[in-house]
Amino acid sequence: MISSNRRWAMYIVVGMMISASVRSAMSASSIAPHRESADTAPIKPFTATTMALLVAEEERLHTLSPSVKALAQNVVESAVKAARTVSIHPSDQVTAVATLRAIQQTLARANFLQLPREDLWKRTLGESLSPHDASDPDVIDALEDSQNSARLAYVDRRGPFY
Repeated sequence: MISSNRRWAMYIVVGMMISASVRSAMSASSIAPHRESADTAPIKPFTATTMALLVAEEERLHTLSPSVKALAQNVVESAVKAARTVSIHPSDQVTAVATLRAIQQTLARANFLQLPREDLWKRTLGESLSPHDASDPDVIDALEDSQNSARLAYVDRRGPFY
């Protein structure tokens, strides 16, 4: 069992990686004017996101399948769109939490779950984006774990899960 502090540290790192990918795609300039509306601010292409950098770095080590790369791109683009429906530049806690909820719901709709134990955590992006069937014992554990309870309303239990 891992310590509570270590688990929270891992959540923060993963959240920062996803947030950085979404944030890096939310506007075409690194410092977008706050007056832009969600409808008018341009979105950076996927290739300009942190996730694209992670995909490229992993591909230096081994080949990723086209389906894994497409999933990474689709989930980041969907999360960006969901976040932008709430706010491009969250300026207060309420808006920031609403933006993060929109991202979480998008990830849940794509059947992304938080694995409940550290020994189940994936070590590479390719492993994380590999599909698992709903009958997989790790998926069953994840679906039953309380940290995924908010996601359950959005997942498709027919799978696949990531």
